[in-house]
Amino acid sequence: MAGLTSPAQFDVKARAMLAAGFDPGPAIGPVESAGIGEFRRYQHAVIMSHPVAGLHEVHGLIMERYFNRMGGPSCFLGYPATDETVAGVGRFNRFEFQGSGIFWHPVFGVHEVHGLIGEYYWSVLGGPTGAWGFPVSDEYPDGSADRASDFEAGTLHWSPASGVIEILAPSPGAVVPAAGDWPRTGANDRLRYAVGQLVERYGFPPNGAAGVVGNLWAESAVIPSRIEGSSAASPMRAANFTGTVTDFTADQIMLRTNPGGPRLPGVGLAQWTSSARRAGMFAHVYNGVAFGSNALFSMDSQIDYLVTELRMRFPGVFSVVNDSNVAVDKASDEVVYNFEVPGAILEAGQKLPRADARVQAVFNQRRTPSRNARAAYAP
Repeated sequence: MAGLTSPAQFDVKARAMLAAGFDPGPAIGPVESAGIGEFRRYQHAVIMSHPVAGLHEVHGLIMERYFNRMGGPSCFLGYPATDETVAGVGRFNRFEFQGSGIFWHPVFGVHEVHGLIGEYYWSVLGGPTGAWGFPVSDEYPDGSADRASDFEAGTLHWSPASGVIEILAPSPGAVVPAAGDWPRTGANDRLRYAVGQLVERYGFPPNGAAGVVGNLWAESAVIPSRIEGSSAASPMRAANFTGTVTDFTADQIMLRTNPGGPRLPGVGLAQWTSSARRAGMFAHVYNGVAFGSNALFSMDSQIDYLVTELRMRFPGVFSVVNDSNVAVDKASDEVVYNFEVPGAILEAGQKLPRADARVQAVFNQRRTPSRNARAAYAP
């Protein structure tokens, strides 16, 4: 249905988004048709028009999942039926298809529900603001004909014989506690979450993702607020420039001024150390927002920054860890040798050969957490 919505009407919607606090950026293309609806791409959003569902937007990581990975309005979800909507600490969009929605949560990431499971979740359990909370998995096969989706409170299981039933138990994919309290989250949960984000959000193969996350374990124990010289139990406590052990604020860590700031520079999941890479982590725009010092508390923002670095600055490493046939050990070795580059593999500022015994010792040390990360993730 060509001409359903004019370019000016799309732009009015974009200005309304800006007024509400999210900048979609300028339009980057003409109005395009898909089925009986239309859409227009903006720098940070897609605005979509449908004669029944109406004029709605998607942006951020929900847009990335729906538009970039699932195919947008041509996928089975159809057109969005709501704008992105706040629900507690998370957000969601609903779509045309029965019971469907895509959800973002700062701990559980991006997941979709649909069909009879989704309909039950919305109508009986109250959706993300109900007692079952947010989804922690996409829908998956559970037997020859059955389907299931995991939520914070348990699993919804559907079969042709019984319909939807509630299994009221913590789901295997859930990361507890919620709200980003990573230091008190179990080690396997941290490993599983980080691997899951790389696999499910960014398309990494599980072995390659595990090789990356095993190295993050060696650097930070997969705790985004960890600074160099701290313990996993007190990730923001370390010596300042005068040697006094200090519980730092997030701003003190970000600014790192002398004498009150952290003496050692390493910060975050990958212990970013150089001035440029360290500053880049705090300045990184994630889901349309530059977190600044609050990036210390966002696993998702730091993973997104890590993936951006791999794609843009370390394409060789990115290629290896994204090979569908890569082994966990090979991915782990590649990340430590060409991305992390710890001092133990350097001599006089130069990397030692891979065959050097000192390099092999580091490879062996990091393969263990990488294998643990792979074992923790069970798609």
